[in-house]
Amino acid sequence: MSQWKIRKKTSKHPAPEHQHGKPTPRGLFQQAESFFRSANLLFHNATQIPLHFNPEFLFPSVVCQAFSLELYLKCMIVIEGSPYPATHDLEKLYELITAENRSEIEKICLPHLPLQQKMSDAFHKQANKPGPAPIVTFQGMLHASHRAFEAFRYVHEKTTLSDGQGWSGGPIVQSVRERLMVVHPEWRNFQFVQPPKPPEPPVASPTS
Repeated sequence: MSQWKIRKKTSKHPAPEHQHGKPTPRGLFQQAESFFRSANLLFHNATQIPLHFNPEFLFPSVVCQAFSLELYLKCMIVIEGSPYPATHDLEKLYELITAENRSEIEKICLPHLPLQQKMSDAFHKQANKPGPAPIVTFQGMLHASHRAFEAFRYVHEKTTLSDGQGWSGGPIVQSVRERLMVVHPEWRNFQFVQPPKPPEPPVASPTS
């Protein structure tokens, strides 16, 4: 299994993920990738239909997706040369990105909207809500999901989810991630550091 190399705290040389105690874009992207890939595995295991349906994986999948989006956004903010605030609010973080990058992210997301609209229409019909389903937009998905990390992390404490505590941010995660890989093409085939192979056991010399 892939894993990071662990550096001793006494090392005089900072890890490439941090410089002078500050997170670097690569370090943020690396951590975001770990949660993004974990979310995909959890969601895959949660939706093995018709063979299996494992709903216990759904909430952890949302937590990992929401946190990966938070880290991707913070990565973009650092790339642009600004510090990011200590918040999990996805809307606030997105607003800190430059207009150029927001525009490109929303362009990347456009092809995902028709499928999201179909899903919204189906949910609206199943819930017997009056009138047509609302039109799905990038801003609407972001707003609906902007507090998802905290909401789903502590979902056991809630009976209902309030505004901004749902999750429809999957396409946004993919779009921000794709934009980062346009800005840093070398991250497109990002690989985690493999642990060193154990030494081969010594071969016993034949006895005469």
